[in-house]
Amino acid sequence: MEDKLSITIIIETEETNNGEVFVALSPEINVPAEGKTIEEVREKFIEGVTLYLETFPEERRFLVKEEKNV
Repeated sequence: MEDKLSITIIIETEETNNGEVFVALSPEINVPAEGKTIEEVREKFIEGVTLYLETFPEERRFLVKEEKNV
């Protein structure tokens, strides 16, 4: 059984010399991403988190979502 991860993604807009861009950050993991659309920044963020967790697998334990049995 594979653990489910829980990561908060905060997406904000920033003005640059080339126009508006979307920036994704997370309070749980230090993996920023930038894109021209929300979908692009979301995909880049997920790709960045995937690469980060492949490089630092021990960090995964901080992101595991605990299942609540009711």
